Amino acid sequence: MITVEMMVSRLEAGDSLAKAATFAYTSTAFPMLTGTLVTVAGFLPILLNASTAGEYVQTLFYVIAAALLISWVVAVLFAPLIGVALLPKVMKGHADKKPSRIAGWFRSSLAVAMQFRWATIAFTVALFAVSLFGLTKVQQQFFPPSDRPEISVDFTLPQNATIRETEAVMDRFEASPVGDADIDHWSSYVGQGAVRFYLPMDSQLANSFFGRWSLSPRIWRPAAACAPRSMLCSPPNSLT
Repeated sequence: MITVEMMVSRLEAGDSLAKAATFAYTSTAFPMLTGTLVTVAGFLPILLNASTAGEYVQTLFYVIAAALLISWVVAVLFAPLIGVALLPKVMKGHADKKPSRIAGWFRSSLAVAMQFRWATIAFTVALFAVSLFGLTKVQQQFFPPSDRPEISVDFTLPQNATIRETEAVMDRFEASPVGDADIDHWSSYVGQGAVRFYLPMDSQLANSFFGRWSLSPRIWRPAAACAPRSMLCSPPNSLT
């Protein structure tokens, strides 16, 4: 859009298509490249993230960087060529119109900023320093921690066990929480591990002798506040 608008403005000024396309390239290629690189640099924390989350999102940086750089190539090389093919050779210039209120305000503000350029630079640096100070008040984490309570139970039978035997063992275990008021819901996975609903969770390969049972309680309570015979407050040997 920037390249085509530049070509239109030069055509209205009386330039030929070739000269307008050349001017659009020479005047917008470098500024658009710097803007693209600044945008790419904004995603560097994703690449440099050394936490567990970085294992899954680092490739996002490469995708964004490639997309932005390719779009820059298209904008500065292909857009002028397409403009030469589609735009008319001669375009009438628009008569000077009175600028709108917003355009007039912006023009006057820009003139003041350029007139007092050192004050503008000092104000910008001060704002940057304030932003750095405010950054120290932001919690240093890439993803917020999951505060959802979860209980996972793994079933590992002898390796020669069939999936039917694993299912039978898990069915007997699942009979324990039925009717427990402290349990919201649960899910079981026979022959494979659960879906990876949080990052540190280890994924298990599909095996007939393996099963995983995941439980979500309604709320964590002290033992004295649990319902009688609640599964969440029972000793470990009562869950076998």
